[in-house]
Amino acid sequence: MGALISVRGLSLVFDVSRPWLNRLIERRSKALLTAVSDVSFEVEDKSVYALVGESGSGKSTIGKIIVGLLRPTRGSVEIDGVNLATEADRSEVARVREDVQMIFQDPYASLNPRWRVRDIVNEPMAVRGGKTDGLAERLLVQVGLAAGDADKYPHEFSGGQRQRICIARALASQPRVIVCDEPTSALDVSVQAQVLNLMSDLRDELGLSYVFISHDLTVVQHMADRIGVLYLGRLVEEASRDTLFSTPKHPYTQMLFDAAPRMDGFGREVEPPKGEIPDPINPPTGCTFHPRCPLAVERCKQERPEMRLVGETRVACHLAE
Repeated sequence: MGALISVRGLSLVFDVSRPWLNRLIERRSKALLTAVSDVSFEVEDKSVYALVGESGSGKSTIGKIIVGLLRPTRGSVEIDGVNLATEADRSEVARVREDVQMIFQDPYASLNPRWRVRDIVNEPMAVRGGKTDGLAERLLVQVGLAAGDADKYPHEFSGGQRQRICIARALASQPRVIVCDEPTSALDVSVQAQVLNLMSDLRDELGLSYVFISHDLTVVQHMADRIGVLYLGRLVEEASRDTLFSTPKHPYTQMLFDAAPRMDGFGREVEPPKGEIPDPINPPTGCTFHPRCPLAVERCKQERPEMRLVGETRVACHLAE
């Protein structure tokens, strides 16, 4: 399998400054928030690549850049060999964009409450100018709902059913890649399992690739082929699922695993994670994790570690060995 998505040196900086006149009066400089910093990875065709990390680590921002909802400050995203930022042929970019869809975290907020389900599901294909006769009904059946549900409105469904509608809408344009932004975090555990199993079945049936964004390590272990760990907008570790879960190299990844609930964890005593994610407007020097890291040395405070290969893992840590 080759790389379907190539992300190279991706960075996104938001200007969160106060208005110019306020800054002038208060003698403040511009405030720049680095949401994503020099992130690079590849997603192979017909695979699941997961991005994990605490809230504010840049997971959703990367997902929105991939689908075109945000434009990066630096770096590039190539899908099927087409650079979405520099490709001169806009029709080629539009063709590739049609191969990418997104499933959002809140299934109700991402559905138009004034539209019937049929119109919601048909919209991606209608935008492409394709035929929509019976499309919504077929897709609703494919995701475990009834064809008659096409005449209803979103408020008539439960949370799990709404997420199935979102999946049906994502499938309508026959995509190759679906970016899943916390697709089950708003659902209860039993419904989560149903939706995840549905997504796994659709992947096998349709040959889909997923960029799966989640903070739930149990879900990631079930779904992912390869995992990237983000901290404060930067990729700090990347490995295959089995390698990452058996031998995590970065102290932050180890902290995430220690904090996650486990079936065999009754009675175990685990030291809670130390500290909070630093202010992204004014991040620490060197390794941004060093204020919370139990292994940090003076070098960590001064020098930012670059991604390097340690065994089968790419890791950004001076002390990974």
